[in-house]
Amino acid sequence: MQLWFWAALLSAVFAGVSNFLIKVAAKRNYDSGVFTLYSAIVSVIFSVTVAIVWGGMFSWIWIAHAASFLSGFLGGINTIGKIQALRNMDTTLYFPLFKTLSPIIAVILGILWFDEAFTMSEWIGIIVSITVPLLLISKVENTRQTNLKLGLIMVVVTSFIGALGWAFSKYSTFFLDDVLWLGVSSGVGVLAGSIAGVVYKNGFATFKRLHWKQHDRSLLWLAFFRGSIASFAVFCILFAYVDGGTLGIVHTINSMYILIPIVLAIIFYNEHWNLQKAIAIALSILALAFLH
Repeated sequence: MQLWFWAALLSAVFAGVSNFLIKVAAKRNYDSGVFTLYSAIVSVIFSVTVAIVWGGMFSWIWIAHAASFLSGFLGGINTIGKIQALRNMDTTLYFPLFKTLSPIIAVILGILWFDEAFTMSEWIGIIVSITVPLLLISKVENTRQTNLKLGLIMVVVTSFIGALGWAFSKYSTFFLDDVLWLGVSSGVGVLAGSIAGVVYKNGFATFKRLHWKQHDRSLLWLAFFRGSIASFAVFCILFAYVDGGTLGIVHTINSMYILIPIVLAIIFYNEHWNLQKAIAIALSILALAFLH
């Protein structure tokens, strides 16, 4: 298998752990904006350090860094949306739905934006993946979830923002193949998106006091861990694009990360699990095999 595939798969591992930490933040009732903000600060510091130590000379190609920044900016806003979604629905419901919808949007963007073409088996995979939500949504789920309607709305919103963010990430690699410095731009974008999200949610006056209000050691450690892991995920996905991976396929491989937060949530939070959800996840993996 080509190197870009393994990079995409590795990004899924890092992204899976990173997204489980979002669930932890939601369970601990941390302020979503504050948690995202601290994670973003760590991500920027970590990315800059790695780029200085192991990267080459910084190349200022503004369109590449602008696209990578925008990718990160959308990612920062999206993390806040994910925490909101996970407060209203289980991990075992949110992530399979997100995994299904976001790659489909990415495939569409890849066709429209990058003129990507897919094989018959990949199209079969898309059709198979569409059936996953039908297995996960039921009247029983509506009573089990805190607010299923709001949760489903957030699934659509976060899926679109997520796919659009990765599209900008792919676009940036057309102009620059320096993964590490593009990762720095993405990290700065995440930080900007986090600040924008906090200001929008709480107002600028509240934002100025957030550092003191939320100076919790456990929150800081969790944010530090997530920020570092998220940086690795970005580096891997950028490398996959630089090495020749298409938006639709790389994004779909990356979406396998849902298995990690789902399993961890069942282990640590005893979230609901049944045969129907097991089949849905297995079906999503089957769809991934066709898309892969």
